[in-house]
Amino acid sequence: MTSRCHQCPAVGKRCATAYIHWYVPSFVPSRPPLDSLEACEEDFSRLLSSVRDYASEADLDPLERAWCLSRDGHAGRTRASGQPHVAHSLEIGWILAGLEQDVPTVCAGLLHDCVEETDVTLDHIVEGFGSDVADLVAGVTRLEAIETESKKLELAENIRKLMVATARDVRVLLLKLADRLDDMRFLGWLDEERRDRLAEETRLIYAPLANRLGIQPIKSELEDLTFRHTHPEAYDQLRRSLSRSRQAREEYIAEVVGILSSTLAERGIDATVYGRPKHLYSIYQKMQRQNVPFEGVFDVTAFRILVDSEPRCWEVLGIVHGKWIPVPNRFRDYLSLPKSNGYRSLHTTVMGPKRERMEVQIRTHEMHRIAEEGVAAHWRYKEGGIRPDARDVGVFSWLRSILEYGQEVEDSAEFMESAVGELFGGEIYVFTPAGDVYSFRRGATPVDFAYSVHSKVGDHCHGAKVNGAMVPLNHKLRSGDKVEILTSPNQHPKASWLEFVVSPRAKAKIRSYVRKEERERAIELGREWFEKALRERGRSLAKMEKKGQISAVLEQFKVARADELYHRIGIGKLAVGDVVDRLFPPEKVDAPETNPGETPVARPSVPTGGIAIGEMDDILIRLSKCCNPVPGDPIVGFITRGRGVTVHRRDCPRAMSLDPERKIEASWKVEMGDRRPVQLRVICQDRPGILARLTNPFETEGANIDSVRSFPHEHGTSAVLFGFRVSHLSELEGLIRRLEKVNGVYSVERV
Repeated sequence: MTSRCHQCPAVGKRCATAYIHWYVPSFVPSRPPLDSLEACEEDFSRLLSSVRDYASEADLDPLERAWCLSRDGHAGRTRASGQPHVAHSLEIGWILAGLEQDVPTVCAGLLHDCVEETDVTLDHIVEGFGSDVADLVAGVTRLEAIETESKKLELAENIRKLMVATARDVRVLLLKLADRLDDMRFLGWLDEERRDRLAEETRLIYAPLANRLGIQPIKSELEDLTFRHTHPEAYDQLRRSLSRSRQAREEYIAEVVGILSSTLAERGIDATVYGRPKHLYSIYQKMQRQNVPFEGVFDVTAFRILVDSEPRCWEVLGIVHGKWIPVPNRFRDYLSLPKSNGYRSLHTTVMGPKRERMEVQIRTHEMHRIAEEGVAAHWRYKEGGIRPDARDVGVFSWLRSILEYGQEVEDSAEFMESAVGELFGGEIYVFTPAGDVYSFRRGATPVDFAYSVHSKVGDHCHGAKVNGAMVPLNHKLRSGDKVEILTSPNQHPKASWLEFVVSPRAKAKIRSYVRKEERERAIELGREWFEKALRERGRSLAKMEKKGQISAVLEQFKVARADELYHRIGIGKLAVGDVVDRLFPPEKVDAPETNPGETPVARPSVPTGGIAIGEMDDILIRLSKCCNPVPGDPIVGFITRGRGVTVHRRDCPRAMSLDPERKIEASWKVEMGDRRPVQLRVICQDRPGILARLTNPFETEGANIDSVRSFPHEHGTSAVLFGFRVSHLSELEGLIRRLEKVNGVYSVERV
């Protein structure tokens, strides 16, 4: 693409053109800039020719009609860069065509935002292009009129909708990734708030999704673009370092490729050999993991050897290991145990020329195609519009796992948390005693394994053996472990298991059981309280039930069953005193005498500190010091003996260990003004000036630091503990995002 830096907005704003110029995926050809509608028209003609090259038998008339509808619908609208808005739709079309998607998918790319941003409706799309295209567009259309408390909850609702649509048609996710990729290329033109939001969403959701789909070019580009925005100083420094070493690296690549090519030719092996530099974010991650500067990272280049059959892969591996000394513990066999996204290859690291470490990847040409295109390789255009069968997409078990969990939880924020964990988790492979293989996220435990085998095995799991030895249920499994689950009919899931399980399926099953158990306890507790309150009025619950009088109570409070009434009392949604007062009003008490002109003084209520406990007032509330909840945190109350209600964060380990029978619902009121104490632990480089850099975000966010403590951490890093006060969770999250962007910061966590 042609650089147009002179067109950048006001001084001080990042150059969006640099984003575009630096990143052009291998499957999309370079094209002239789309500065005018005429340029867009010419570009669409090139797109049409590109689709015709791989779909020569397809009817391209729908593409031309989709282009006209999108162009006319967006007429007069421009992007933040000044380009016609329809240029965005063209970019989506090019990315999908680069993946050789069928005509309906490319049509959906051209029309993807028409429903949100023009007068075009889904009915229009169904009428003009059929339900296939309309379903794809509907899958990526944001939910409208969502009444949510935060952007995070809105994102969670839309991600849930996207996952459900993807389960029906994987092309929905390809379309969404293409849309997000083009948005990220133009990140520099957006305002800071939107840049931060898009970068965070991309880091948490879309880059991991691209990885799970196996589309490495999109995954790498999304990661690099996010890296560039969140760590601009580190990004620029790393790019300059790569530029300085470019000539030496190219000479090294040529030397290694020459040695490998000639060696394989001598053995009669027809192979394609090439080297490529790893993308910037992967190098940066390695620097952080190993705590070394750029000069300390040796294998910044990966070499690939492509052959015609799987047996040849093993033969080539032997030749490479015979040529150079392999590095211990750096061999990965993804042929026998493919990744969950279908990726297959052999990876090894050897001491190459000049005693430098270098990674070598060995695979067949077909494996390489799937490695580059992922699920798109299964769903790309085929003559006659053939769709992939269940076996083609069956490798994406992670999606089924997320969806299965989503069907069992109603809370979108909870679903989002689990989905993100599933996307980010690395993979391990463990075996049953019979030799069956199961794959899990890193950090999985025997309980996760038990629920993968069968839900009843998980429910009744009371012990586990790993490699023949007894281990605790929170034991972290490793690749190659052989796991045997011990069960007992008297064992049932425990809430404490939620502290260490990682798989969505296990979490869903445990939460389902615990909630059912908590509901039964709440019903029992509510009935007990109701019965006691009735006795104080000289009434009997047993007699009321026997005479059928309880039905009148249910009618008054608009509940269908007695259990529902008791449950509401047990969890605090109904105050038992209010219920009994409405049924049996107490005798009137004579009001105290007052002098003429005096007004009786009402008993002051206890201040709730901005927290609502069910529907009750006049109750003492204390915020726990073990977890220091701040407004915006999900909270829960616990009834204490003689001290009112203590409020904890829902994820507080102490709260999880308290008696569920004393739990009561709690929520923050809208009107909050008090500032609550909070602490953050920052792990960062141990170098001069780092503390000054860390305090800048506090000043920017207007947060006053109450205390600072610093102490040495592992591998030459420092841990800095900041104490300060915030009035809402959103302030804390904004401060965390700014701290994470500081060059030299490795992690930020709430204490």
